[in-house]
Amino acid sequence: MGISTILRHIGRHVAAGFLTMLPFVLTIVFAIWLGVVFHKYVGPESSVGQWCSWIGLHFITSELGAYIFVFGFISLCLYLMGLLALTGFRNWWHRLHDQIWGKIPLIGTVYDAAKKLSSLFDKDANGQIKSMKPVLVKFGEPKGTVIPAFQPSPEIIEIKGVEYQCIMIPSAPIPFGGALFLVPADSVEEMDCGIDGLLNIYMSMGVTMPELLKDAPKAKDVD
Repeated sequence: MGISTILRHIGRHVAAGFLTMLPFVLTIVFAIWLGVVFHKYVGPESSVGQWCSWIGLHFITSELGAYIFVFGFISLCLYLMGLLALTGFRNWWHRLHDQIWGKIPLIGTVYDAAKKLSSLFDKDANGQIKSMKPVLVKFGEPKGTVIPAFQPSPEIIEIKGVEYQCIMIPSAPIPFGGALFLVPADSVEEMDCGIDGLLNIYMSMGVTMPELLKDAPKAKDVD
């Protein structure tokens, strides 16, 4: 057996091992990145962490213990707020703040935009995101390009007698930003892969697209 054959044999097995470990390694790297971001902006040494420690030191002598105490208390409050929100408290809360902030110039505009943005990721009882939907957008006739995208809102926007819908084509492999387009409403078709499926497509840079889009859309053909 020649040297080149041995090297190819070793290289093939090393590559196979690398590809086998790659999903696990990338998941660990992503989890570490989230931990670094959390520590930077919410950790004990961040501005928020120092604020928590300052408050907690009125009750606990240890600085780290004070941070954990206050952070845990805030998390508990958020959890209790979530329980109340599911009972209808959230509607009353929104109406109250609509009356308070909605009448203040500029501040009311920011509040309204923030409320609408948060509602995009609100989930229903089945765990599905209510407002934002995955769609296929068709460009060109008769058989043009079809692009998977997010639809932030199903509302129709009429411009000079033409009905449009707002869609966002995300970037890959980080699908949390992208470009906004107004496209003709009849060129948008809802997908049934769910928001998680569309995120999966962009984060995998299209590798999972054949599996997730082979039956979409089911309502009618985009052509």
